[in-house]
Amino acid sequence: YPIEIELHLFRIVQQACHNAIKHSQASKIVLSGVLTPDRVELVVEDDGIGMDHQGLLDLNWLLANKHFGMAAMIERAHFIDAGFEINTQSGQGTRVRVGWRPLPTKTTPVQESLMAF
Repeated sequence: YPIEIELHLFRIVQQACHNAIKHSQASKIVLSGVLTPDRVELVVEDDGIGMDHQGLLDLNWLLANKHFGMAAMIERAHFIDAGFEINTQSGQGTRVRVGWRPLPTKTTPVQESLMAF
């Protein structure tokens, strides 16, 4: 994967783990993922106290309410065209998922003709 993609994915997972450790009161944090040449899917789940999910994917709300770590995860996912979701509910833990696929490469007619040889 391109280094920029790896860095943003790493930072998203790092922030999700930091949030779980600092805020969730979890007894367990689970990291899981799938890494293949055509996709990356990473999940951070905890069994902590969860949170009210209202506004969690609204960047303006997050910034206004000083949830800078959450906002940074969303921005990083956006930068690399990755899918991002947070599933949480008070008293039921939190699940953060980020998924990325490389964009299809475009070939020019010259490249296509060279590939035929």
